[in-house]
Amino acid sequence: MLASYTFNPINDKDATAESSLNLGPVWGLKRVYKSSFFFDVNMGLGYNEKNKTRNTIASDTSGNLTYYPETGHYSGINFMGALHLGFYIGKK
Repeated sequence: MLASYTFNPINDKDATAESSLNLGPVWGLKRVYKSSFFFDVNMGLGYNEKNKTRNTIASDTSGNLTYYPETGHYSGINFMGALHLGFYIGKK
């Protein structure tokens, strides 16, 4: 599984962008029912590279606020997983 994404996190209002790259093997199960409903679940371990940019607020002696970006880089082995649910449309 290879996953790459960039987004603005909803739980961290000071973060401006977060990007990540995940690479590793996953094992999964896929099931399709007669009603055309399907689910697909995958799990495994992989290597993760993550970059995060955060707006840090600082004030000077006059009380003026200044925003400046602070960037962090994280990497390591992580759990990876995916869950897909849906319906097939048309003929199978």
